[in-house]
Amino acid sequence: YDNGKMIFTIIYTTLPFSFALALQKFSNDGTSFTLEVFFLFVLIWSSDSFAYFTGKFLGKHKMAPKISPKKTWEGFAGGVFFTLILGYFIELYYPDLRGNWMIVGLLVSIFGPLGDLVESQLKRTFGVKDSGNIIPGHGGILDRLDSFIICVPVVYLYFILEKLV
Repeated sequence: YDNGKMIFTIIYTTLPFSFALALQKFSNDGTSFTLEVFFLFVLIWSSDSFAYFTGKFLGKHKMAPKISPKKTWEGFAGGVFFTLILGYFIELYYPDLRGNWMIVGLLVSIFGPLGDLVESQLKRTFGVKDSGNIIPGHGGILDRLDSFIICVPVVYLYFILEKLV
């Protein structure tokens, strides 16, 4: 058994969740942790869903055909556009949340697909089709959380920088 793979796996899967738990310290009232994490997931799902639908109907230019053959640049652009709109509405209806949620939406729509590509490449590197079978037909639990694993540290860093300004 390769100890390097084990250490990587532990860090890759646990560190982002510690960032998610630490998001609470950035909330203005100390209680919006649940909303911040919830909206982070909503933005990730929005980006993923809108990228899928935009790519399905308009996609022509492959983003990374060797890693993820169905991802297109058009889908990526659709994910960014619609996630920015959703970020605007979160910002509008939940002004007490920390940070600007259009910026969070932009970060999520950029780094979410990157998380998906990283997970796909990791599976190819390790020679596995799925990261587990807890959720049949969905590529495993890490495929459901791949964008979150990359996005939450980025959003955490944004909140640190935003708090400094």
